[in-house]
Amino acid sequence: VSFELRKEKISANGLIPIQFIVRAEGVRIRKNVGASVLEKYWDGSRVKPNAKRETSNNYQFINDKLQNTEEKINDIFFFFRANK
Repeated sequence: VSFELRKEKISANGLIPIQFIVRAEGVRIRKNVGASVLEKYWDGSRVKPNAKRETSNNYQFINDKLQNTEEKINDIFFFFRANK
């Protein structure tokens, strides 16, 4: 499981949607997470906090959403492994 920005879908205010990518046995699944971020706050896998003098970028909310998504995907893989 990895997270990437969909740079081809930049909005007018500069927000870029985040998608997860799942790769397993030669199959790749991509799905939007439902959160967007400015590229300067993206560190490759999570959202960085903003500087104190800037407006809030809701990094904690977005990172929690990414963590929950990752846990759900891992639960699905665990279920498939357990049930062959």
